[in-house]
Amino acid sequence: MNNPQVAAQAEIAAAIFKSAQDFHQQGKIHEALQKYIEVLEIQADHFDALQLSGNILFKLGFKAEALNVYDLAIKTRPDDAGIHIDRGCLLADLGQQEGAMACFERALELKPDDAIAHFNRGNLLRASGRLEEAARSFQLVIALNPDFALAHNNLGSILKDLDRHDEALSCYQRALEITPDFFEVRLNLAIAYLQVGDFERGWEYYDARWQTQGSGKIEAEFERPLWLGDQPLNGKTILLHAEQGLGDTLQFCRYVQRVKELGAAVILSVHKPLIALLSHLQGVDVLIEKGSELPAHDYQCPLMTLPRAFRTRLDNIPSAASYIVTDKSKVPFWRKKIDAGLSLKVGLAWSGSPKNEEDQRRSIAFAEFSQMLPQAAACVVLQNQVRAADLDLLAARPEIRYFGDELDLSAAAVVCEQMDVIVTVDTSIAHLAGALGKPVFVLLPYSADWRWLKDRSDSPWYPAATLFRQHRLGDWSEVLRRVRLELQQLARLKNPAASSNA
Repeated sequence: MNNPQVAAQAEIAAAIFKSAQDFHQQGKIHEALQKYIEVLEIQADHFDALQLSGNILFKLGFKAEALNVYDLAIKTRPDDAGIHIDRGCLLADLGQQEGAMACFERALELKPDDAIAHFNRGNLLRASGRLEEAARSFQLVIALNPDFALAHNNLGSILKDLDRHDEALSCYQRALEITPDFFEVRLNLAIAYLQVGDFERGWEYYDARWQTQGSGKIEAEFERPLWLGDQPLNGKTILLHAEQGLGDTLQFCRYVQRVKELGAAVILSVHKPLIALLSHLQGVDVLIEKGSELPAHDYQCPLMTLPRAFRTRLDNIPSAASYIVTDKSKVPFWRKKIDAGLSLKVGLAWSGSPKNEEDQRRSIAFAEFSQMLPQAAACVVLQNQVRAADLDLLAARPEIRYFGDELDLSAAAVVCEQMDVIVTVDTSIAHLAGALGKPVFVLLPYSADWRWLKDRSDSPWYPAATLFRQHRLGDWSEVLRRVRLELQQLARLKNPAASSNA
């Protein structure tokens, strides 16, 4: 027998839910959330209101509340694949990978041909380093939905990580055919082209980085027009500005002098840690800290766009032996601190910023890294921050000198100059050593950053660099063995009296 009161409440709930959906579709998520809550006050097991309010809570950052709502929705409708996917995405965001994977697997048990479940499972497998399995997941997504551009893009990124470069390019190109204004794909294509030395196409696509970083066109951030090498600069003032990491700035500040030679007055804007180091960079008229008030100028150009402006190819990279000048007043202080007689002096950097999305692949635990150091070497840590997991092990090695915050980049440059060789993973220290023209061993993951190109042991950007690449994904042991042999040879040459095993 129908209950008129229950029917009336259901009708009211349906009307409020319709209003909530209207707000949601208009992007008025706070109003929509309030309406979904009103629905649930009338009908606590309203599945759609539970799921959609959970999605809004997740989007607004109320993750614990969202998880509770998802759990209620699952109790209401346990066989709905979509709610398990939503819960899995939230758990993945919280770093609970096992729980997230269980949700995606449950969704696929309920709906084996759910492309979204396969897609999210692929993303999770990739984040876990299970690249071959992740690739298969995205291949399944594409089989189910051939026009899923993001799946083509993500598959391309995995294939790039697996060093299957041609296949990766095909995936990116297909994604761009489906969605021509897909800026993330354009950036991935740029990196793929740059990695193989196809600079002409690479620099062109590389401008997509401005959109993928959420900043819009670079012209929108600056009042003056972007300089791309076409406008004459004689008698003009140009602002050259850093836009990414410290290593990127160190690599591309080599172009400043070339801009100056075109007759421009050059303002250089860089991050604060680089101010002291670049205070004597040739070609700079005014050096300012990024974020400070800008002097008047006619044009502007990001440092990383200068290779495009100068039509840089592999055969015309400006690769001077050195282009950074150190602070000579600091030399006596640091020379006294690190005096090591005839020992081979080795500068070290084994980890970069943990915030870097590639950090897990590029950094090495100190316990593993330190095994390659010959005993005869005098080692100095060039990174001024060491992770907590490495500190105790480093403290147990007093022969390895660590100066902490005392060693800013300007001081690190002075110390670098006094080293015989620098051994570093792909961090700003690699670019610092390269810009100083010091012999540097750069330890690279299986699929390295584009600037180190592919399948090379040398670098056209840094003539004194030697590249040591992983031959197997994630395996540093063979890389470190080769570096140790090189260091032992250098130690013997520096001090023939030292033991060959030292």
